[in-house]
Amino acid sequence: MTSTRKQAAIAAAAAVTPETALDWQNGEAIDKAIRSFQTRWDKANFKQEIHELLVACARHAVHNKGADKLTNLWNALDNSINKRNGVGKWIAAFTSYELRKDKAGTVKFLAKTDAKGNKMHTLDEEGANVPFWMVDGVDKANSKPFSLVEALTGLIKKADKKAETDFDKSLLDTLHSVVDGLKATTKTA
Repeated sequence: MTSTRKQAAIAAAAAVTPETALDWQNGEAIDKAIRSFQTRWDKANFKQEIHELLVACARHAVHNKGADKLTNLWNALDNSINKRNGVGKWIAAFTSYELRKDKAGTVKFLAKTDAKGNKMHTLDEEGANVPFWMVDGVDKANSKPFSLVEALTGLIKKADKKAETDFDKSLLDTLHSVVDGLKATTKTA
């Protein structure tokens, strides 16, 4: 990421003031924001909103001594390097919560414990000014580039398992031929 884009991202995160930020004390408002975010089809365009929601969830977790809102946000995100991975690294860098299984075997964010066994509920407020996609270790360059051929192949394999009618099977044979043609084209290009 260029330094100009990095500076703009940090400036945007720092521009969130108490007047514009989501009310971290209002658990219902946080839940509503998470539910609203889950239904969006264009989640990729809302990194700043995700960051603001992340900060509100972290503040709520510290205040209420429980990270359920962080877990809910985590579960609402798709599994891309700049979302779940970035949010997880941000939480690890700026809070005392970690993703692990609870006694029931559910994976969620839980408080770390200190040397005496006391649960820690902390947030480094400097993290509010560091967008989750800028945390060390979250790097688009390390992500696998999108491949249309691989995506189509994966979808066709799933459909192969569920094809029941002769028409479905015939259609899938045609799609296999199209993907094979794309593979041949991309190898020569």
